[in-house]
Amino acid sequence: MYKKLMIIVICAVVLSVSVVLGTFAASTIRIFINDKEITTDVQPQIIQGRVMVPLRWVVQALGANVKWDNETRTVTIQMADQDSIVLSESDSGKKISLVKGQVLHLSLPGNPSTGYSWDYTSKLDQLVLKEINHEYLSDSTLVGAGGMDNWEFKAVGGGTATVSLKYSRPWESVQPEKTFQVEVTVQ
Repeated sequence: MYKKLMIIVICAVVLSVSVVLGTFAASTIRIFINDKEITTDVQPQIIQGRVMVPLRWVVQALGANVKWDNETRTVTIQMADQDSIVLSESDSGKKISLVKGQVLHLSLPGNPSTGYSWDYTSKLDQLVLKEINHEYLSDSTLVGAGGMDNWEFKAVGGGTATVSLKYSRPWESVQPEKTFQVEVTVQ
């Protein structure tokens, strides 16, 4: 009798968990921009009947920059001007062309509180492409929260330069957690 009761209880638990997991998997919200699916670090949610999506990922996929000012609790969205090109993590491996004077904006997710940081894997050819700004902006006031590393590069001379970065802990001698590379030709 005890065995039968335990089997029934176990079957009921397994069935309940299966139904819950199946419902959760079916309710996953996917984001598409210009027919391209984007993945985010935070799952979109439905809250009080409204779909909430991570703003940074959507805005960057549309070619703009997002900045968070923790002190004033303000989000600023800056559309790239026609003289700018905006790249994100999904653009790794691409080859792009710039003209002299054009600005390249690059935003990559990071979290220095984990010890990880983005560093060049090879020296940037400063005669072709010059780094004019690099700053880290946290997404939150919470300790340990991630954010974005943002770079601005200016096309200064003709030729080809490669922006090659690795995301790693400098003191560890293991493969980097992530890499990013883009080849830039300046005309």
